[in-house]
Amino acid sequence: MDRIKNKIWLLINLARLNNPIGIFLLLFPCLLGITIASDQINLEIFTLFTLGAITMRSAGCIINDIVDRNLDKKTVRTKDRPLANEQLTLKEAYYFLLFLLIIGLLILIKLNQIVIILGLAIIPLIVLYPYMKRITYFPQLFLGIIFNWGVLMGYASIKNTLDPEIFFLYAACIFWTIGYDTIYAHQDKKTDVKIGIKSTAILFGKKTKLCLCMLYLLMILNLVSTGIVFQLTSSFYLITTVILLHLMWQIYTLEINDPKNCLSRFKSNRWVGLAMLAAIIL
Repeated sequence: MDRIKNKIWLLINLARLNNPIGIFLLLFPCLLGITIASDQINLEIFTLFTLGAITMRSAGCIINDIVDRNLDKKTVRTKDRPLANEQLTLKEAYYFLLFLLIIGLLILIKLNQIVIILGLAIIPLIVLYPYMKRITYFPQLFLGIIFNWGVLMGYASIKNTLDPEIFFLYAACIFWTIGYDTIYAHQDKKTDVKIGIKSTAILFGKKTKLCLCMLYLLMILNLVSTGIVFQLTSSFYLITTVILLHLMWQIYTLEINDPKNCLSRFKSNRWVGLAMLAAIIL
């Protein structure tokens, strides 16, 4: 029994189900796309996308760990991951991944044809993402494209089409993701430089705060554009102002050489996602 419990915990750890911040950051864009397209909350669609976000974020983590297992051994923060420390075998990881992908497919086919096409179209990028940090200093851009695909899927699940206006919200979320993942990447930058891993954290270096200002400004400009094209109420702009103030706080208090500070500022983005959702709903 203890062996089974230990194996289950290792699988939970592999899928990062014990660290839900990633699920929230993947789910919020989906809910934003749904709510901005809806006249009222659709609980069935909300539930499907919530389950889909949990499933696909878990699958993405497993793909990442399979590809990075040898690199993870060389990084203090990741050396105890189940594949890196060989507590789980590759075979077990692949079986669990297949299980999650089947669940994800079963959820996806309950949605309309456009959403199914969008869901299948993003899979190659999900698979390729772990390799991006080996070849470009902008893996955060690829993460932004992938992680916020849910804006388009959520919108299409309600509208059964993709209107050009939704791409303002998609762009806002992409710039947001590049920003918060740059903060996250600063945790491992010293080791990453040694083992040849690239990131915007390394590229921006001492100019990180300036670059974050530009990224978050682009995010806010696209959020304001979203409010204009969708004719949202004054409460949207009020909450967007609060979001701006929070992002300014993130940048002002960020200590790029303090991993704990970086992780704290990264995790604070769950409140940004919640605020954006509230801005659209209200």
